[in-house]
Amino acid sequence: MKDKGGIAKFVKFAYSNVIRSQVMRNSILIISMLLAVMSVKFYSHAVESIIVSGEVKNILPDGARTLIINECDPRENSERRVVSLDSTTMFCETIPLAYPHSFTINYTRGRFINLYTEPGDSIHITIDASKQPYEYHVSGDKGCFNEQFAHAYEALDPLFYGVELPKDSIDNKEYMSIFRSEYERVKGDLEKYAAENKIGEDVTSMLRVAALYDMSNMSLDYWLNRSADDRIAFITDEFFDILNPDNTKLMIFPYHVSGLGELKPDFVTSLPKSTLRDILYALDGEYAEHLPSRSDFYNEDYYDLVFGINRECELKLTDISDSEFYVYSEGEIVEIGNGNALQWIRDSCKGKPVYLDVSATWCGPCRAAINESREIRKHFEGTDVVFMILWLKSDIEDWKKIAPTIDNAVQIFVNDDDTCNQIIGALGVNGFPTYKFICRDGSFVSDGVPHFQNPDLIEYLKSK
Repeated sequence: MKDKGGIAKFVKFAYSNVIRSQVMRNSILIISMLLAVMSVKFYSHAVESIIVSGEVKNILPDGARTLIINECDPRENSERRVVSLDSTTMFCETIPLAYPHSFTINYTRGRFINLYTEPGDSIHITIDASKQPYEYHVSGDKGCFNEQFAHAYEALDPLFYGVELPKDSIDNKEYMSIFRSEYERVKGDLEKYAAENKIGEDVTSMLRVAALYDMSNMSLDYWLNRSADDRIAFITDEFFDILNPDNTKLMIFPYHVSGLGELKPDFVTSLPKSTLRDILYALDGEYAEHLPSRSDFYNEDYYDLVFGINRECELKLTDISDSEFYVYSEGEIVEIGNGNALQWIRDSCKGKPVYLDVSATWCGPCRAAINESREIRKHFEGTDVVFMILWLKSDIEDWKKIAPTIDNAVQIFVNDDDTCNQIIGALGVNGFPTYKFICRDGSFVSDGVPHFQNPDLIEYLKSK
């Protein structure tokens, strides 16, 4: 929504102490941005960066004082940075970025602000936390584009996900015919919205790609139950136009093409040098047969970002605030008044291996994976292996409805937004769902933990 009263408010207070205070706040921001620019040189001589700054105004007494900037680069060590607001409720972060693409800012719960950026950009966002839902406005580089893109993406999201697609009872050809028909319907409504709201063609083009790939998320159940050949046929269908370099500008696109790296390894090396090939190299975490050289990359700066910067750090439980959380076990919800959720998880399962599923109630793939893992959880029933689901950034009433439907798992629900953000940062959660493992000695394993659909999961758990 547009802040139609913004100019009037400015005039009203033009000669008040508020303006003097704002000048000081702006001075602090400018100094912070200059320091951030200077720090880029020390971060890496090769990798370019963006500056993301902003302010959260009118924070409620119990409101969050942290937010998350998710770089949305699909590589495993992509930034999901937890940012603390300063005493003036402002922030300024320098984030490495090697190719143009969208990223998200998440202030509370499941609401994600989608923005687009290119290396070297500076973006500023102002959030008014007193409004329900909160209002936000974007300025800086590509300010007009992002103002339209962020609000339109949010407004159209129900349309993108409101499609009806069949499950896995039909073949690819018939499925894609239905998919195309649904997409054309959605695209028509999208373009009507764009015309009514005077959305520019450059933004509308990005929204069309968003619709296409958000809809393909709805195909998850169908896609996961197909053969490898059917999966390849689905992903490489000309309708998705996966070799179109413009599609890599949308954060969701690289996640969809990532399956090609696993299903068809030769596909990566057969591509000409391009941003897409760089992304697929970066997604290939195993590098079982080949480790690309720097010269293999279209953008050698991106190679430096993928392989040259080690962001691994030891998990520090002390960085997580004590707060209220809930535990569901054996049909009962128990409220833990004030404690450290990760410390509780480690202490309560001391001496036992724990498979930790970090999920959100609003995340469709999370819910689908939990349903599909029922047999695996039953397989290990009566053993030492403990399955735990850690619910973050979620609505407690939604969780109370979901919790009783999940068996053979202990569930932990964290209610405080700041604590959720701290846990996300401590565990290096780059998206939902994320899977971690806690060894018998209480140490956390972040890398190489199979997800529920991975056929190696059972052997992995047996080995522990």
